[in-house]
Amino acid sequence: MAYERARLLLIFQVSNPKIAAGVALVSPSSPTSPCLVARLDQLTDLALWEAELAADPIVVESALMRRLATVPDRRSACGRRHPLVVILTLTACATLVVGGDSVAAIWQWAARTSQQALQRLGAHRDPFTGRFTVTSERTFRRVLARLDADALDAAISGYVADVTRQAAPMPQIPDTPGPIEREQRRVTQRQITHPAPEGLLPGAALDGKACRGARTAQGERIFLVGAISHEHGVILGQCQVADNRVRHHQPARRPGRARPAQPLRTPALGRRKSSPLVRDVTFREDNSQVRTGTAPRALAGFRNLAISTARLAGRTNIAHARRDLLAHNDTFAVYNI
Repeated sequence: MAYERARLLLIFQVSNPKIAAGVALVSPSSPTSPCLVARLDQLTDLALWEAELAADPIVVESALMRRLATVPDRRSACGRRHPLVVILTLTACATLVVGGDSVAAIWQWAARTSQQALQRLGAHRDPFTGRFTVTSERTFRRVLARLDADALDAAISGYVADVTRQAAPMPQIPDTPGPIEREQRRVTQRQITHPAPEGLLPGAALDGKACRGARTAQGERIFLVGAISHEHGVILGQCQVADNRVRHHQPARRPGRARPAQPLRTPALGRRKSSPLVRDVTFREDNSQVRTGTAPRALAGFRNLAISTARLAGRTNIAHARRDLLAHNDTFAVYNI
């Protein structure tokens, strides 16, 4: 009986090469062997599962995942099981939650993701157990340390730009039932007593800091500079610079004379705290032990994303907003996953 099932399934697969890709069934020479019958049953079930998955795939429309999918995967194709976009999305969601300040904490949060959420993400499915799996902490570290950091920053800033220009849904963070948080109440009152003047042009400020303890391949310190919107307080973009001095090129007063470089200083952002200050105080960035490769810059980018997400959701107190996302489903819902 199992032999006939295998033959029929093999014929079905040959006639439909796009269904059950990667499963090859071979007619056994001794079909009555119990071991071979069990193997054939297992291969048949796997092929049927592949056919059902191909016929009815689950597609998640997430603006963040669409942007993160543009980051190139530098890993070798040999032995690669876990999609890069899934690892990056889990990192982004875990960083948004209170306590997700290290790679170990990010992996611990990701490891508790439900099967339904992993299926929506498109996570790797174990062909023998049938369960969706999360990669190891070691893989998280290795992936973050070997990323295309420029592409990641572009993907994160692209998502923020999509939301600000209403090309993507505004993130929603649920409030804890009870009185309004103190900082949120103060900001709301200030908006009433000190409204912004009409016709105010959009502006941005530069802010930056050094990643403590991190070094480039040449042994130099890593300096990150970000552009912060005055209107929303979100981080519009981030880049790595050679040192902590910003060079301005302006028309010279005399031929051959240029304005000397000015040190980068943290600008006054009004009621909103600067991005490096929030990363240090709320995310404990200076206590991070991540030092190698692109991991320090990548984690800084994900922290910028968390800050921007909370502010786009109308939350002033970033720490309070992170505590409101203890449930996994609430966190994934922020990015429509």
